[in-house]
Order: sequence, then structure tokens, then C-alpha cells
Amino acid sequence: MLDVVIVGAGPAGIAAARSCRANGLTFTVLEASGTLGGRVRSVRTPDGGVFDLGAHWLHSVPQNPLAPFLLDRHAPEPLVDCIFGGNGALSEDDAEEAHAVLKAAMTKAKGIDRDGADCSVAEAVSGFAFGRWSSLFDSAFTNKQGVAPEQASAVDFARYVWVGDDIPVVTGMGAFIQTLAGELPVQVNSPVTMIDLSNRRFVRCSGEWGHLDAAAVIVTASTGVLASGLIRFSPQLPVATLAAIANLPMGSCNKVRLAFSRPVFGDVNPTLAIFSGHPALPVEMVIRENGCETVTALFHGSFGKDIASHGAAAMTDFALERLAQLFGAAVRRSCENNPLSVNWDEDVYVRGYVSSASPGNAQARADLATPVQDRLLFAGEATSPHFMGDVHGAWLEGERAVQKIRMLGFRR
Repeated sequence: MLDVVIVGAGPAGIAAARSCRANGLTFTVLEASGTLGGRVRSVRTPDGGVFDLGAHWLHSVPQNPLAPFLLDRHAPEPLVDCIFGGNGALSEDDAEEAHAVLKAAMTKAKGIDRDGADCSVAEAVSGFAFGRWSSLFDSAFTNKQGVAPEQASAVDFARYVWVGDDIPVVTGMGAFIQTLAGELPVQVNSPVTMIDLSNRRFVRCSGEWGHLDAAAVIVTASTGVLASGLIRFSPQLPVATLAAIANLPMGSCNKVRLAFSRPVFGDVNPTLAIFSGHPALPVEMVIRENGCETVTALFHGSFGKDIASHGAAAMTDFALERLAQLFGAAVRRSCENNPLSVNWDEDVYVRGYVSSASPGNAQARADLATPVQDRLLFAGEATSPHFMGDVHGAWLEGERAVQKIRMLGFRR
């Protein structure tokens, strides 16, 4: 019998495994899919580069435990934040006004009493003087959270910590996380379908691959997977845990990467573009990152879930139509026929992108992090109190779970 079984080989699972090894605990990691990384996954591009299907940036670097592992600190030319209208970038005056309104509205949303009565972000900013930028705020917020302001807890949003500049992982965040897995004992293609806590001496994890027994289990599956019932528990999870899972639904962020055979963006610098309009759709485009003639289009919220359900062609067509409006018909003629895309909502072992506490339920993260029978622990970005949705939030939670096991004294 092992000390610990870890379910899931994303950042939280890898961090938990490294912590088990550092603390002399016997363990193994069971990964449902055929690869490591979870929602942090890199793939090779047709031109030999790297594209992150999921997370790409290190946030809050001064407080990020992953930053010291990142050997390549060379960042590319920084992205320019740009707001585009129907026919091009906003005028300098309009852009300045729009950015100021977005910053003030986000500050108001985060200004809610962190320990006071919870409400939706939409309610928290009610009465704010958006002027003509109300729709832009809705889309910009959805870009950040994967859900609309009406669906997000204001207290949960206020608790999020973001400090300093971001670092793009030039060589791929997914590839970077895989290097941290090293020689850890990970058993891939091994979905856990049952976790049985009915025996007082051990917890049993089982699936079609067989079963493993351990003194304690750390589950790092997303709340989307947990809510789906893909993993069953015996006896049933406590009411508070089930409520926490239900109150941490997954937001959406799906991507398509387009490459172009020749320069088509004129003198545009590497840019993170968002779009105004009525309505302003929750779409971002990263143009010319790393100086390459590429565009990564990110589709968020319910709009992103819907368009991705129609496939890569639908995402590609939307992106090209918007780009052609801005940069001309040459965009379509020069687009190479090899887009890379991802639909996290339809990935059976993910079922969304990041968790977002629903209005009135900011306590759900702490409830999910509470051990069950002191030997079943949940860990991941969904249990992070301040870095929810971030890779380093998941990483820290994996480490926290192991420290909790050590504190509880569960050894075989």
C-alpha cells in the first residue's frame, strides 16, 4: 500500500508528487489522458515552434513559486494592449478613455468588502458610469474569467492577487511544466472512476486499469470533471463538498492559432487586441507574438463555448473575417491551411478552462479544500484562495495538500 495516490498529472498533481518525493512519502500519479500537464499543454507548430493550447503566462512573478525554475528569462517584445473598433484601432483619445473606464470598473469590482456580503460582479459595478463602454467591460471581464460578470462572485474576484508583470514562457508553458515532472512515477491512460473510502485502513482508487490502495488520496481533477460524475465516490461526498463543486463551475477559453505565409499586418507591433462594438464579443487576439506572423485567437465565455462547438473552421472563419476587416483581404489569401485549435469544453478529462465561483459562493474554494475523512483531499486552481485560475495557484495547492497529509499523520 502506498502513502499517497495522486489523481491527475496537471500542475497540482506534479507539484504534489514532487512534494511527496521531497518528504519521503511513497506515491504514484494516475493520469486519465495520455499526456501530462492537464490544461497546461504545448504542441509543436508546423514551422517547428511551440504553441500552448492552455496556459501560457507566468502571473504574479514575485509570488510565483515556478519563476525560479524558469531558466529562460528572455522575454520577447512586450505585447501592446490595443482596442479595435469595426474598421481599425480606436483613436488615441477613444482608446485612452476606454482603458481608463475599464481600469476604474475593474477597480470598483475588486473594491467590494472581501469578507462582506457576496454578489455578482455585475451587481458590484451597478451604477458605474460606463458611458459607451459598458459592452466592452462585459467582454473584457469575460476574457479574464471565462464567464460573464453576471455569473461571477464579486468577493471571489476581489480575492484574486495579481502582482507585477507577466512572463510569457517562450518555449511553451506546457513543455516547461512537463520538465518539472522529471522521472516522477506517472501512470497515463489510467482514468480513475471510483474512489472508495469505506475501508478504514486505506482508500482505494480504481478503474478499468485495476486499483491502487493508499493511506490518502489527492484529487486534482477539474470541477468540470468532478461535477460530471466521471469519478464516483463511496460513500458519497459530504454535502458541503458537493455544493462546493456545483458552485465552482468552469468558465470557457478556447483557442485557434493561425499562421501567415507573408507579412500582412503592416507595421503593427506584437499586440494583444480586444474588440469594442455593440455587442463587444469576448474575443482576444494575440498578433505577432515573438515577432512571428501569427495570430492566436482566444474565444471566451458562452460565446467561446458555442463557437468552439462548431469546430476549428468556425473559429478560423471568425478570426479571419475580423482580421480582414482590419488589415485587408490579403489576410485571407495569406493564411496557411494548418490552424491549431483546442476545445477545452469538449475534452472529457477537462470540461472547461478554469473555475469561477458563482455569485454568493466565494467560500466554495475553502469548502472544496477541506479534507474528507482527513484522507481525501482536493487540490488545484479551484481550491486556491488567491491565485485561482493560475498555474502557480494549482501548483501551490498541490504542495498544500501534501503538507496537510503530513500534518494529519496519514502514513501506510
